[in-house]
Amino acid sequence: RAVEGDKYANPRLKPFAAEAGIRNRICGGGTMVSSNFAVAFTVASLSTAWAATCRSSSRSCTLAEEGDLSEVHADKLLQSKAGTLVQQLGEEDFSKKRCKKALDLVFLVDSSGSVVKDGKIGQAGYDGIMETANFIKDVVKDLTLGTDNKSTRIGIGQFSGRKWEDTFPNHRYETVEIALSEGTTEEAVNKATNAMKWHHKGHHKLSDPMTFTGEGIDWVLRNKAMFPSARENIQKMLVIVTDGKSNSKWKDYDQADYSPRKMAKKARDKEIDVVAIGIQFPPADEAAIKELESLVDDPEKQLFRLEEYAELKKVVEKITTYACDTTRAPTPLPTPVPTPLPTPEPTPEPTPLPTAEPTPSPTPLPTAQPTPLPTPVPTPLPTPMPTICEKIKTDLVFLIDSSGSVGQKNVDSTAKFLKEVVKELPVAADSVRVGGVQYSG
Repeated sequence: RAVEGDKYANPRLKPFAAEAGIRNRICGGGTMVSSNFAVAFTVASLSTAWAATCRSSSRSCTLAEEGDLSEVHADKLLQSKAGTLVQQLGEEDFSKKRCKKALDLVFLVDSSGSVVKDGKIGQAGYDGIMETANFIKDVVKDLTLGTDNKSTRIGIGQFSGRKWEDTFPNHRYETVEIALSEGTTEEAVNKATNAMKWHHKGHHKLSDPMTFTGEGIDWVLRNKAMFPSARENIQKMLVIVTDGKSNSKWKDYDQADYSPRKMAKKARDKEIDVVAIGIQFPPADEAAIKELESLVDDPEKQLFRLEEYAELKKVVEKITTYACDTTRAPTPLPTPVPTPLPTPEPTPEPTPLPTAEPTPSPTPLPTAQPTPLPTPVPTPLPTPMPTICEKIKTDLVFLIDSSGSVGQKNVDSTAKFLKEVVKELPVAADSVRVGGVQYSG
């Protein structure tokens, strides 16, 4: 009814006469077509126009005191709907969010060299980083994000590392895509996932990034942008997305022990629920499967194995359901020690009568002990002379491995061993001569 010349036109809506074109979509010859979509669309459009007029007008947006029935009816409809719709235009609509839960959720994303096939960045079915980013967006759609203690916050990090041969010791590499403190809106998370870059070449300049899974878990436990900034008394969850057996360094490399199994247990000991998604793990690689399973408490509920990154969309619902419905059991309080009952006072025994002392017998005389003979001192046996290389002329050469895997600590141990051997030898120009050579390449 905002069309110019219409006898029922409401002057307040004339600036928005273009909106009347919507009427042609839902009305035909003055008859209303039954369509929920059309009605909702019309109300939203006209309500927006009405709200804009209210903001720019000095008049209050109340019903006209005078006017025909159609004008009053239009004003009632607009005033009843506009406030809610306009508010929704400027704020995130949580009414359709399925999960409303207090949760600090961190995604740890593998960014090693095998994640993107044939270097085809940005192509579906090839780019694992892009597929993982879309997966995170889909999970977040159903979560109620916010800053209060009733909402979910999202943190995202990528992990990889330089080859062991390139840097000694290994050079771990991690990047914060969005901190927990910043992942409080769907818009912020989507912006971060859109900006995620594969660690191989390009922006990060890693020629062949490795899969340092254990180091990555250790990183989210220590980096201030991740779990150290988690809220107190709020459930914490870690989702690991990885595509292969780790290259993490353990104690047998004379390094700190970053085995994925131990690092994941360290996370679980901090009351962090760990969920793992393994992609492209060969069924025949039992060691890789065993390592993947060691990341979680319950592989039946917390482990998802996929054949390719494109299948991530299949587990969105499962991950979201697990995040929404799972509550980690709190650490049980110790069982209180029961207060002991007071010990009853014993009934006093009657005082016994004194026992008569017997007449003492005479003390017997001691039996004389014979004087012992002195113990003879044994004659000591002669000390045998050493027989090591006594009269044999020997030329002895030690050939010592000095390759990269030995390390300075083991070189020092070998030197100590040589000294101990030489101590026992009659080293001289006319007896035993010793030479030492190191080799590598």
